[in-house]
Amino acid sequence: APAPAIDRKSGALGARLTASPQDALLARFIHDTQLLDIWRLHHPGDHDFSFYSHPHSSYSRIDLFLLPTRTIPLTTRSAIGSISWSDHAPVSIWVKLPGTRSGWSWRLNSSILQSAAVLEEVSAHLDRYFEENDLDDIGPDSLWLAHKAVMRGHLIQIGSRLKRERMSLLVELQERLADREAAHKSSHSQADFDALTTVRRELRSALLTDVARSLAWTRRTFYEYSNKAHTMLARKLRNQTRSKLVTSARTPQVRSLLSPAR
Repeated sequence: APAPAIDRKSGALGARLTASPQDALLARFIHDTQLLDIWRLHHPGDHDFSFYSHPHSSYSRIDLFLLPTRTIPLTTRSAIGSISWSDHAPVSIWVKLPGTRSGWSWRLNSSILQSAAVLEEVSAHLDRYFEENDLDDIGPDSLWLAHKAVMRGHLIQIGSRLKRERMSLLVELQERLADREAAHKSSHSQADFDALTTVRRELRSALLTDVARSLAWTRRTFYEYSNKAHTMLARKLRNQTRSKLVTSARTPQVRSLLSPAR
């Protein structure tokens, strides 16, 4: 930890928070490289932790972002999240890069079609569209092409609604998790730890849908592009070309040759 006196907290009564040899090595490294602990810079008076040790029943802040001084103006804020998936909490920083804009392109989230309610809603939209627009003065080509844009708008609306509902649930669970964590950090009681474990279990269950969607997207990507002339194959071939590149040679007199002209 950067400062054991304020970056560690033990649940044992009378425990002394002394600096370990690893703490001294970290302090020397930070001093020699002239790096700054960005979270401590943004939160000089706060006490928060990123790691919980079950055997020692202690909290510590050992997950850090160490940045050079020239990048400090680009970092707008930093935060320590809640310990949910493992015994470490995520540490986040927000960086504002000048002159950059992120692009956006829509792709169908096929996982929403696994819901029977969503399928029923999409089918109802399709039936209503063709009932209202299949007229004599509208050609079949125009009818078909227009239905793609209409259904895309409905799918975006459904996806946005489901995302808002999922994010609302995650925010609620994160707030409950933060409250339970703060209570356990203060008391170190078994009751608070059991309540904290329950909220963590609920949060993991809610996050499994995102994990399943990522796995399905990865499997589909490999299935579609693994054996085609695409970006995935180009990256694989580029790495193989680099590994076979001859950069130097040696003569019988053990003299290195770096230029092909020689």
